Amino acid sequence: MLLVNVIISKLDGEKILSICLESLKRQIFQHFDITIIDNGSHDDSLNLLRERYPEVGIVPLDRNCGFASAVN
Repeated sequence: MLLVNVIISKLDGEKILSICLESLKRQIFQHFDITIIDNGSHDDSLNLLRERYPEVGIVPLDRNCGFASAVN
């Protein structure tokens, strides 16, 4: 049973995104989904997500809306 949706708002961050997601995979508690809100990134992080983490939901925004607007 799914209990939690982890929402991560990000802008770029290709270099640290895998560290974050691999850390979440190692958690003992596994009843969660992950959704990434991309705040208009200019790096290759969206391609990284699509290729290496197809189970992660992606909400791509066309511009940086700021943290609060992105997660709301």
